[in-house]
Amino acid sequence: MSPGKWLPLWLSWMGALVTVSQQAPRLLMVTPSVVPIGAEVGVVLQVEGAPSGLSGTVYFQNENDASVKCSTEVQFKLKPDSFLEKVTLKVTHDHFVQCGLSTQRRDRYIQLVAHSSNLPSSNGIQTLNLRWSARQGYLFIQTDKPIYTPGEMVNFQIFALDHKLRPTFEPVIITVQNPWGLQVRKDQRALCGDGCCDKGSTDNPSHL
Repeated sequence: MSPGKWLPLWLSWMGALVTVSQQAPRLLMVTPSVVPIGAEVGVVLQVEGAPSGLSGTVYFQNENDASVKCSTEVQFKLKPDSFLEKVTLKVTHDHFVQCGLSTQRRDRYIQLVAHSSNLPSSNGIQTLNLRWSARQGYLFIQTDKPIYTPGEMVNFQIFALDHKLRPTFEPVIITVQNPWGLQVRKDQRALCGDGCCDKGSTDNPSHL
């Protein structure tokens, strides 16, 4: 076959390739690499190669057991004029137990799942593996002295931050134990108006 006859065939093959590639939308999912249990997680969705947009649902699931979802399903609809959308998911403590994440000991992974009939996979599903953490935030405790003797007053200050190191308004439960690990005092304190600290004091019983 002469080179001149190959040119129309090559052009038609390239045209078919472009058409197939345009029919397969590409979904990009952006989210924090660690999913904190009990806290809201933002997920940014972006689609390419979908002139008519893309719609579906996103949720979390246990990669080892997809029968029970680890969060509620949230719908998304990426419009043709704006191929970007942010949704919010949350793995509650009930979901955490029901979907089997609480039984994981070593490989603590959770799957972010996007489902749409227009995705190129056979089941219309795209997944992303992420780590999960049961830690919702951080507590920083400051005392006026490093060592106390029995009967002294203990003055303290607590800073409570969420997983993004922002002040949180969650109440703080304070417990005091003796050297043998027995609890001798328990108290629940509300945070200050700015949500970042709680100042207080407690007796240091002489029988500790």
